[in-house]
Amino acid sequence: MPEALLDVVDECVRNGRRRSEIAAFLAREYGLDAGSITRLLAAHGARAAGRTRGASDRRGPPPLDRYAPVA
Repeated sequence: MPEALLDVVDECVRNGRRRSEIAAFLAREYGLDAGSITRLLAAHGARAAGRTRGASDRRGPPPLDRYAPVA
């Protein structure tokens, strides 16, 4: 995915747009088809998750790991 389109989606998300609004905008302004929009939104989600992963790693294990049975 071109970084510029990921940045466009990122800006739309920061402005509070819903996925359906973002999809309509991308189709209208950039002529993207449904498959391309789906891949772009998935890539944006993966990129956003990668940005937040470091913060969650510093908080320790997820809550379910604390209650795992001890063998």
